[in-house]
Amino acid sequence: MASGTAVENSSYRLPSGNGAHWHGQHLRQSLLASAAFVEQHAAALNALNVYPVPDGDTGTNMYLTLQAAVKPIAASPSHSAAEVMQSVSRGALMGSRGNSGVILSQVLRGMAESLTGKEQISATDFAAAMQAATTRAYKAVQRPVEGTILTVVREMSEAAQKAAAEEDSFSHVLHSACNEGRASVARTPQLLEKLRQAGVVDAGGQGIYLFFDGIRRFMLGEEMALQPDIQPDTLNAVTASADAPAVNVEVGEYGYCTNFMVFGIIPFDEARDTLIEMGDSAVVVGDETMLKVHIHTFRPGLVLDYATSLGSMSQIKVDNMQTQNENFVESHQSGAGLEAFAPLGSGSTHKAQPQQPQVPTVGPGIVVVVSGAGLEEVFRSMGAGAIISGGQTMNPSTADLLEAVERLPNDQVIILPNNGNIIMAANQVPELSKKRVVVVPTRTIPQGMSALLAINYDAPLTDNAAAMLSAAQAVVTGEVTTAVRDTMVDDLAVHEGDTIGLLDDRIVAAGKDREQVIRDLIGKMNLEQRDLLTLYYGAAMDMGRVEQLRVGIIEVYPDLEIEVVAGGQPFYDYIISAE
Repeated sequence: MASGTAVENSSYRLPSGNGAHWHGQHLRQSLLASAAFVEQHAAALNALNVYPVPDGDTGTNMYLTLQAAVKPIAASPSHSAAEVMQSVSRGALMGSRGNSGVILSQVLRGMAESLTGKEQISATDFAAAMQAATTRAYKAVQRPVEGTILTVVREMSEAAQKAAAEEDSFSHVLHSACNEGRASVARTPQLLEKLRQAGVVDAGGQGIYLFFDGIRRFMLGEEMALQPDIQPDTLNAVTASADAPAVNVEVGEYGYCTNFMVFGIIPFDEARDTLIEMGDSAVVVGDETMLKVHIHTFRPGLVLDYATSLGSMSQIKVDNMQTQNENFVESHQSGAGLEAFAPLGSGSTHKAQPQQPQVPTVGPGIVVVVSGAGLEEVFRSMGAGAIISGGQTMNPSTADLLEAVERLPNDQVIILPNNGNIIMAANQVPELSKKRVVVVPTRTIPQGMSALLAINYDAPLTDNAAAMLSAAQAVVTGEVTTAVRDTMVDDLAVHEGDTIGLLDDRIVAAGKDREQVIRDLIGKMNLEQRDLLTLYYGAAMDMGRVEQLRVGIIEVYPDLEIEVVAGGQPFYDYIISAE
């Protein structure tokens, strides 16, 4: 298991009936248990992501955010409910990663604000806290989109409020909220076309449902198998399915993550209810002609036998979750097996500069997020004062960004996230620092470089931010990587292992023929209207292929100036900047 916090007693049952109250210790234990529950589902949440790029996944970001949230209360004695939530809220804010993690931190912040001053809480208080959490979560997003984590937390809070008005019972409130949460998650594909096309539910919505369902399960004493403590700050809780049969199975406590689609004339409601009863963490979406199913079960054969009675099956995938979990933990602890982390090859033309440039201390300091030795060096040479290694698969936390800001000698600081999944975490920093901090929301590495070139160290901070954003938006970014899952995006079928080409974060080409995908991507970049193309090649690329690509581009666009830079970035073979 990854590090976190231990839950002391799986058989503990919280006060739940009418008129029951929770003290700080009750709330603390339920939050620790819920964090463990979400962690166990991290890999499954990652698998729900629509985009197949090797980016920081929803499950990883949510569980790491929760891990940071509960760390302050891990070994603490019993405090008031308000003090517990304040500690959790602060930990989540500092440890939030990715968009889903930031929204989760705002959910916890809203709950903490609602429970301020309360020594103990009732179910009605908890429902009110969920409502405050919804308000905070929506405020955190500039353009809220329904069919996401926001919809799920809102509909759960509405169900909780209604249930509390009927009966001041934790059991009734959490049952009602979680039942609605489960249904709300299932409805997300009806609200977002990209989810419907991909045949998945919203990963963030599923994650927030699991968070509250973990509290509910622990409250009722449902089975959450725990291992003995190894060390005080280690999360050892292993969550088994509460619905699974009490039998011994060779694959351990995790069972099988079973995914498939069924096509035919289907009694949807009956089929959904039947499948939900056959396992745990079930997500069943579709209609009378199609079902998309994700379910955890110890007996996948029975599930598949039933599914064949409904119609024709496709996209069948059964994974041993014990093996998944071991690989998941190993990769996050050691980076083992990730070939893209290999150093630049001997054929690389990249050379380290003998001396780092002087970082300006007058005017704004610059914090950038970037991954790859060559790219880091480029940003340093352009005057970046603090570099955070991260981006794809390594979304830095708000605390990481804040620490980098505070480390600079400058009183004014500009943050360049260079990744769409880091912007929300960066946006938390200005209110946490005593310095004047501005976030220029760069979404790609080329945008970050263009923004940095536009800086004027004598200009006011706000003028610089505006000029840098304008410069960033004038750049066209192409990226070449490998798909990590099957999906459908904008009517484009993508299969795991395909080469995919992204144009300004949107997948525009995919296929098995790598060179053809690269040609298709470049053909969509309108290079006839550009003067300069910069090709940043990744750690796994050899100079022969890079030179072949450069020559090929020159043949088609002879008037285009081309620069080649050893970026050394993992996962992305090429990052292409066109100006």
